Amino acid sequence: MLMAHVDSTYVSEAQLQTLPPPMRRGSMHQPVPHGVLVSAIKEAALERGFRVRQQQFALGRQGQRMFGVMDLLPPEGTEQPDEHGFAIGFRNSTDETLAIKIVAGARVFVCDNLALSGDLIALQKRNTTGLDLPAAMSDGFDRYLVHTHALNQQIVELRRYLLSTAEAKARILDLFAERVLPMRLFHYVTRNYFNPTAAMPDCQPRTAWGLHNACTRALKLLTPARRFPVNVELGRAFGLRDVR
Repeated sequence: MLMAHVDSTYVSEAQLQTLPPPMRRGSMHQPVPHGVLVSAIKEAALERGFRVRQQQFALGRQGQRMFGVMDLLPPEGTEQPDEHGFAIGFRNSTDETLAIKIVAGARVFVCDNLALSGDLIALQKRNTTGLDLPAAMSDGFDRYLVHTHALNQQIVELRRYLLSTAEAKARILDLFAERVLPMRLFHYVTRNYFNPTAAMPDCQPRTAWGLHNACTRALKLLTPARRFPVNVELGRAFGLRDVR
């Protein structure tokens, strides 16, 4: 049985599948069980030749909210950047508080950091009786593939954007002043960016991407359930957004 402390720990897919069926909260509410959503995402990926390299799930609100990330291996012959790979972030709730949401992401190989797009939303659907989950996942994954191209281009731009020390300090101040990041991470972000160790090659470039990596390294100190929404807001702050 899953206990309340899973709000701050990872859970396995097998544990998701053993959660009790969620309760309906009205005539139009048809909650999608977390395990069912995960299976639908994986099926949509597999239909397009993608394989799951690794996956992580976290629960919140005593199991009513789920946040997840899948790192994907693309079909053979698919071109992808050398520095990062395909990732997909998603959330769900069975208590009507959050819509199902899927966003484009990228996993940075050298440090295992996760970048999430902010506004590159492949799917956003409420848990209602009219939801056709397989069709929604199929359409959502196709949009995800389009968004990954935009995300890759935006990461290239962040790598090229050189930051002066003054601009880097101003950006960090804005991130905390606007509450994109919790204040308790301030020391870690500034240390990661201005005094990176040899084990932090991703933070060493004096670029917007180096600063982003300094932030995503610090996010690892947050609970898993908290990390997803903060990472999405961080992506938005760095311009990882829909360009349409």
